Amino acid sequence: MNYNLKDTLNTLIARMDQMDQRPQEFKDQADANCKDLATRLDRLETNCRRIPNLLEENEPRDNSRSPMRRQS
Repeated sequence: MNYNLKDTLNTLIARMDQMDQRPQEFKDQADANCKDLATRLDRLETNCRRIPNLLEENEPRDNSRSPMRRQS
């Protein structure tokens, strides 16, 4: 077999092996991204559940002292 042809075939085989590995690399990266997204979503949902409690804590307890109340 011609030396150049053998090198070309070896190069093609090596590239095909790399191509076989790429889908797994993409899957691994997609899995990592999904885990990160799930963590962020959980954090966001937790913070959203806390917002009503924070708003209630900041409301004045005595409505008569509210600056928005009109006196007649």
